[in-house]
Amino acid sequence: MKKFLAIIISSFLFISFSLAANDLVHGQQLFKGRCAGCHGILNELTGPALAGLSDRHSEAWIMAFVRNSQQMIESGDETASKIFETYNSLPMPAQKDLSDDDIRSIVAYIKAETQRINTSEKTQKYAAGAVCMNKKFLQLDDTASLLKVGFTTLFVPLVLFGCFFYRHAERISNK
Repeated sequence: MKKFLAIIISSFLFISFSLAANDLVHGQQLFKGRCAGCHGILNELTGPALAGLSDRHSEAWIMAFVRNSQQMIESGDETASKIFETYNSLPMPAQKDLSDDDIRSIVAYIKAETQRINTSEKTQKYAAGAVCMNKKFLQLDDTASLLKVGFTTLFVPLVLFGCFFYRHAERISNK
C-alpha cells in the first residue's frame, strides 16, 4: 500500500512540475511573440519594464489591461492612464484573443525570468570575489555581464597570486 501511495504522489508531482514547465515555455513563447517588442523584463522599451508586474497589480487588473488598455483608460483607471501618459501616450495593442491561462502563463514567465536574472546577478557579484570560480555557471546575457566577466578574468588571477603570496609568506614565518 505504501509503494502504491508513493507512486501516486510521485506521479502527481511529476505531472504538476511538467505542467508548470509547459506554462513557462508557453508564457515565454507568448512573451517573445506579443510583448518583447515593446517591453523588457528589467528594461524599459516603448513600454514599461515588466519585472514585479504581479507585485504592483492584481491579476484582474493585469488581465483587463492586457486585453484592452484603452478601455481601462477611457473608464478612468488612474494607473492605466498614468502608464499611458508616461510612455508618450502610445496605446498598448489590445490582446483580446489571449485567454486567462495565456495571460497567467506570460505573468508566470515574467516572474521566473525576473528571478533568474536576479539570481544570476547575485551569483555574478559573489563570483567576482571568489578565489576559485567556475565560469560555466555565469550567464552572459548582456554587455554588463560580459564586462563583469572581463573584470573577473583580470581580477581572479590577482587574487590567486595574492593568496599564493600570503600562503608562501605564512609558511616562511612558521619556520
